[in-house]
Formats: sequence, structure tokens, C-alpha cells
Amino acid sequence: MPKCIYCGSSGPFSEEHPLPACLGEFEGAPMLLERVCKNCNQDIGKAEEQFCRAGPEAFFRVYFGVEGRKSHDKVNLFERGSAGASAIDLVAPHPESGIPVLWELSKGEVKVREVRQIVVIDANGDAHQIRIRQWMKEPEQLQEQIRKLGVDVQKAYVFAGDDEVEWVQSLMSRIRGSVTWLSQPEGTVIDKPVARVQVTTSYVRALTKIGFHYLLATKPEISGEEPEFDRVRQFIRHGIGNADNFFREESGCLVGRPSSDHRPERNLHIVVAEWCDGYVQARMQFFFGPEYEPHVYRIGLAQNVQALGGRGAVGHCYGYFEDGPRGKYAGDVSELIVQPNS
Repeated sequence: MPKCIYCGSSGPFSEEHPLPACLGEFEGAPMLLERVCKNCNQDIGKAEEQFCRAGPEAFFRVYFGVEGRKSHDKVNLFERGSAGASAIDLVAPHPESGIPVLWELSKGEVKVREVRQIVVIDANGDAHQIRIRQWMKEPEQLQEQIRKLGVDVQKAYVFAGDDEVEWVQSLMSRIRGSVTWLSQPEGTVIDKPVARVQVTTSYVRALTKIGFHYLLATKPEISGEEPEFDRVRQFIRHGIGNADNFFREESGCLVGRPSSDHRPERNLHIVVAEWCDGYVQARMQFFFGPEYEPHVYRIGLAQNVQALGGRGAVGHCYGYFEDGPRGKYAGDVSELIVQPNS
């Protein structure tokens, strides 16, 4: 009888996608069956939310218009964070004033608009952006955010929609210094934007889960219950352990290419599992494509795995259809011929 690799229960089980569903469903993708119960899968999914809604991949999901499951709540990644991580800061100078402000990106379109915010200028001329949150109802709540900056406010610039002006004005009653309202001109173009993301251990847990579940889905001789995987199971399920012991970020590419500047013609996710004399690791790269060459994530999974002696590797490429989704599928999967990395 199958057992959950995390809690040992006999189910009910989930059909587990090693690659998070928020990246889309891919035709021919390897699946992990009868290994993870629904309760454990749901709890692990809370860590995965950070990958989907707050990390670098969340930004590119919006940029490329990638849709996850329709049943999932819609979250504006540029207004609030998720699963303990901060919102994504997309910062660029405002074309009218030149001050750095927060922008948000429209899903699947290279269009921007200002986040609802106040930008305060201190005595040194430095700009500090503060999001005006939906929960703010009293002037003191906004004032408290300004106090946390510990600066002397000289000027303030405010951005809000036409239907939000009255509400935002009521929050501004205690702001000292001159206040200027700015609006977005038609067809705004921003110059040299910088996206900043802040993630926690949950993000690394999600990456580790992808690598571990991918290994189990592609190597049936591994059950996932082996004692060699105790450490990685505890980290994925409960966050026990140091994230730095599992995770490394590297430059480079997971697949061979004709030249260093050659990139795929369509956006891809690449996942590889490798083993050498019992040491097992996964490597992955997300949204590798014509516009973007991401870093490689290397995840250490286990040592001295008896069932994986010698040297070997398995890999798959998850590619988006260039003409958009076809039915329920965002793209398809092809197997890679890979040489194990040391």
C-alpha cells in the first residue's frame, strides 16, 4: 500500500506536479503519483506561494502573462507580498519629476503605471517610497509608516487613482512639507527599471521541493522514503534546517548551445536531476528565453543514496507554446540528453 513520503499516511493522495502549477500545465510533464498526501501537499503549497507570488519567477509570470490555476486568488505582486515575503519593488524614475517611484506591470503587456504610494523626500534629497495600503483608514496609520523611516520630510509626492483621491487626501492630513500630486501621462515609458525581490526560507523550500519531486517522478527506483532523504523531507515539509545547506545560485546554462549569446526561441523552464557515487542534486533554470538568461539554481538533495550508484542524469525542458496556450496546456515537455555535473 502506498504511503505519503512526508507523514506516512495512506492518503488520499494528490497528483503532484513537480513544477508548480502557477507556471502553467505542460503536456507530457512527468508526474508524481501516490507519494504525497493531500494534506502535506496543501501545507507544502503554502511555501510554494512565495515562489509563485514574490520571487523572481513571480515577476516574469506577470511580464510574460503566464496564468496559473484559475481557482487561485489573484494577487497584485507589486502591492503586497505573499507567504511572508515582501511585495516586488519595481523602481524607475518618474518621467515628469525624475524621482524614483514604484511601478506595477500589467500581466502579459509591457505597460506600467504607478503603484498607489507616497514618495517622501528627506533633507538629503533622498527619496523613500511608501505604499498606501488598502487597510489604511486613519492618517495615523500612514504617519506611522513615515515615522519608521526616521527622516525629516521636506517634500512629498502622491500617486493615486482618480477614484481614490478623496480617501488618500484624508490620510495625508498630518504630512508636513509641500505635497505634490502626480499622474501618469498617456503612454508612459520608464527608463532603466530595477526590480527588487525579497524572499525567505519558504522560497528555497519551494525550489527544493521542485528538485526532490522531479527526481522521484523521473527515477521510479527511488521511493522518497529512504533515510538518506530525511533531511530534505524535513526541510521541505517543516522548514527544519539551514537553507544555505541546500541552495546555491550560479551563472551559466543547463543546456548546450552554439555560442554563449545564443538563447532559445521560446521561453523555457529546465529541470535536471543528477547523481554521482550516491550524491544527488537537482539544477533548474526558469524563464530561459529570447529576452532573459536566468541564473541556475543548484539544490543538494542527499548523499550516499544506495539506489543511485555510479554517475547519471535526467532532464526535461518545459517550453511554452509560442502562439499561446492550447486548451489546458501552456506548453509541452521534451526530454533532454544531459551529462551529469560534478
